[in-house]
Amino acid sequence: MTKLIQIDFHNPNIRAFDCYRDILEAVRYTRKNLDLRYKITLYDPIPTEDHHVYLKVEVPDGCNFSVRNLRGIAAYLLKHYPKCYKQYKVSNRLFIYRDYTPKAPEDNLKQSLPIERSELIIKFIRLLDKADEDSLRKAKRIKDILEENV
Repeated sequence: MTKLIQIDFHNPNIRAFDCYRDILEAVRYTRKNLDLRYKITLYDPIPTEDHHVYLKVEVPDGCNFSVRNLRGIAAYLLKHYPKCYKQYKVSNRLFIYRDYTPKAPEDNLKQSLPIERSELIIKFIRLLDKADEDSLRKAKRIKDILEENV
């Protein structure tokens, strides 16, 4: 089973996107431990255009996965960069992990991943910003489709 987890700091004064390199290093370190213990595969974090960081996690069938399995990422950062990250702890926690795994893969449009939704919104906004005739025609077509289905 594949899960998509969004990583955010508890403290609103810092964004995971801004600390991507350190998070990447921590994920690569934590990956080894989770693979040996639970056969859980962590992929490199994915930074998005909307300044979020997502982590793709491959969990074998029968494995009881929880976002608590990912606390090694925060532990790595706090151990190797205490001066940098200790100040961002809130209630003894560094990160918030949100699971964005789609519930039903058959229902692709309703259950599309947040990354896909935000990318589509960004593309549509860019299309609206353009003033040429072709872009306006495409935007009108999208608007008509949306009005037809809503």
